Amino acid sequence: MDLRHLPHQNVCVDDGLNPGAISPDSSNCGFDRSQAHSVPEDGDFTLPDRSDDDPERSGDVVYEGDATAVHADHDDTDDRAGVEFTVTNDADQDLTITHLTVTPHDGSIDELHDEDDGVGRWVSEVHVDADLQNGVCDVPGSTFLPRTFDMTNDWFDDSADQVAVLSAGSPGSVALGRFEAGGAPVDVVGEWVDVELDYELADGTTDTASFTLDPA
Repeated sequence: MDLRHLPHQNVCVDDGLNPGAISPDSSNCGFDRSQAHSVPEDGDFTLPDRSDDDPERSGDVVYEGDATAVHADHDDTDDRAGVEFTVTNDADQDLTITHLTVTPHDGSIDELHDEDDGVGRWVSEVHVDADLQNGVCDVPGSTFLPRTFDMTNDWFDDSADQVAVLSAGSPGSVALGRFEAGGAPVDVVGEWVDVELDYELADGTTDTASFTLDPA
């Protein structure tokens, strides 16, 4: 079809192009390639902000934006394969963390594995330091990711599972470790990890907080 024969005068005008790229005159539907595209000069591109410094509220939980990659002292490599971050109970009552789901963005990071037979911080896959009651989930051996960690029952040992309880307005420090890919530890600096945190308030209300870690 010859667009020049259509009766609508502005048939060739595209508002998405720069002025001068196409003539609005239907009898002269010209195209000026020099005006067709506007290419930013070097330095004009803005990359997505991957900073992880600002607090993020989800439900009654505030993620403080402080995810940090950590090297556990007992690990046999120098990789910073653990992640530590802070959440705050933003409710006006006690909050209990019952489950925690961990999903790395990089699908090759497929395990969370502790390198110690003990139970506690950096010797369990999940540990939460909290003011009213610390929380822990320690599974036997390693566990594949993504996974939901049940802090009420790890199906292994009663001493290796316990919910975390935070009073109103108090912070809790969460430790996850260690992240592995195919059995080898992974330095997780800059490796995005989605976290879903299931919780129950003192009045029986349940909800899930969701946020993304970007460990520094």
